[in-house]
Amino acid sequence: MDYKTLEKKHGLPAGLKQSFDLPDDCKSLHEARKKAAEHLDTYIQYLEGLLQSETSFANVYECKLFNDDDKKRVFSAYKHLMLLSRTALELGLDNDPAKDLSYLKHALEAWQGVKEELKEIFNKVKAAWQEESEPGDSPGYFG
Repeated sequence: MDYKTLEKKHGLPAGLKQSFDLPDDCKSLHEARKKAAEHLDTYIQYLEGLLQSETSFANVYECKLFNDDDKKRVFSAYKHLMLLSRTALELGLDNDPAKDLSYLKHALEAWQGVKEELKEIFNKVKAAWQEESEPGDSPGYFG
């Protein structure tokens, strides 16, 4: 079975494959759920770096770009993604295709909203990286 067959058999929503970078050789709803969760985890890790900025120079620099209101929005996006991630983990315990299908539909809908929030975050970060800066503008310690 491939993704097209899986899509037809289970009535997967349009845009699911593209939104979560699902592979053409995706053979089951279980695999699709796991791949979708992996995709979301990439963004979770990034947001976590913004919220807890001790991991890298880039995270420290980018974290300083956000005021308290911005950080609340970052945390809100983070919470939505974490809920999706933890739900996917929980579903892995049952391996129930009906629950996986329900999750995929819900995750796609939730992702559409969070994605817009992420775009705003990335636009702010990209703008900061494009600005001219002086060596004294660094976020701190260089070793």
